[in-house]
Amino acid sequence: MINQAVGEYTLSLDVFANDWSYSYLWSGNAGSLALTANSPTPPPATVSPTNTPVPPTATNTATPPTATPLPATPTNTPLPPTATAIPPTATAGLPPVTKAPPGPPRTYILSIWWPTNGVTVSGTQPLKVRLENLALSQYNMYWQVDGGQPNLMANSSDGADHKKYMIDLSGWNWRGSGPYTLNFAAKDLSGNVLQQSSVQIYVQH
Repeated sequence: MINQAVGEYTLSLDVFANDWSYSYLWSGNAGSLALTANSPTPPPATVSPTNTPVPPTATNTATPPTATPLPATPTNTPLPPTATAIPPTATAGLPPVTKAPPGPPRTYILSIWWPTNGVTVSGTQPLKVRLENLALSQYNMYWQVDGGQPNLMANSSDGADHKKYMIDLSGWNWRGSGPYTLNFAAKDLSGNVLQQSSVQIYVQH
């Protein structure tokens, strides 16, 4: 029950936010009512609708921070080496390489130290010969008499390097006192003849 004096009253209306920080609607003459002493309680006043737009409720929606992209961390990825093709050397048009013709074969000098040509000898005698300008280890020397069997001579350094062989002339009688032909042949280590020479001797019995 309303304890109010009898009379006419004007109804004002104000709509606020829940925290009283904003007024959505204000009406100074939203309605009227009359109070009498013995009158029954009047029906509630009817609020006339208005076309005043209600602004949207402000919300404290937090704005998400803008994501700032981080710069990419450089990586030490090795780059493959660049293959540089080397062009082949041009050989077209070049004359063919020719080898120089071999020179004339080298001439070796075979020196017969003993016996000398035409000498008369007897008993046991040395045969001494040498191939000039070659070491004894670079060739072999053979001797033979009257085209018979070749005989290998030995190395000797008696006096100077030469090839040597000792012979016994006591059995040389198939030609009497001679002459007997001694032939000397120098050969390389492959058996090729490098030089040969001969002398004639006489034997005294």
